[in-house]
Amino acid sequence: MKNQYTETDPQSLLRSSTAVILAGGKSSRMNYYPKSHLPWQGGSFLSALSSQLTHFSRCVVSVDRKDRFENIGETVEDRYADCGPLSGIYSSLEAADTQLVFITACDTPLLKSELVEYLFRQWKPQYDCCIAKTGDGRIHPLCGIYKKELAPVLRQSLEQGDRRVMRFLEQQNLHIVEIPAEMEEQLTNVNTQEIYQSLCGQSVTE
Repeated sequence: MKNQYTETDPQSLLRSSTAVILAGGKSSRMNYYPKSHLPWQGGSFLSALSSQLTHFSRCVVSVDRKDRFENIGETVEDRYADCGPLSGIYSSLEAADTQLVFITACDTPLLKSELVEYLFRQWKPQYDCCIAKTGDGRIHPLCGIYKKELAPVLRQSLEQGDRRVMRFLEQQNLHIVEIPAEMEEQLTNVNTQEIYQSLCGQSVTE
């Protein structure tokens, strides 16, 4: 496993980390259309995000079932079925070959590399995780840096039936980073048909 805690330069730290795009879930508010596959700027949500994560040593897509996501590159399947994003985070950390993993969600297609780099500039070795917060007070646990060594603790939480991401994070050495106002739009969750249509002017089924 790559030893990253000796790195002091945020760019070097980022390049020796893994990026994960969480793409599982039923997508019920999108009429069950996979959000990762939604058309976006000549590609898809997934391709837009992937293009912003090219500086990582590895980029992986976390999925609930691999048979639902063919021909999208490297995938990691949830080890705990129907347990929400916490299972995706756990499965991704367990599969990672780096000490740090950047997690993002497939329904944030506006995310840019500048925000990711901003988070890595705030990282310190004593943190277990470092996640984004917007000026309205909203915390974004699905935009953050996680230590791989959290995997056993995550597994224990899942086996105890606790699937709440923030509840888990609040028990760790959590660093919450307030994102500059000019970057906040990048954390827009496009998780309903109405938001999708307002952004791109087309419906999910078009």
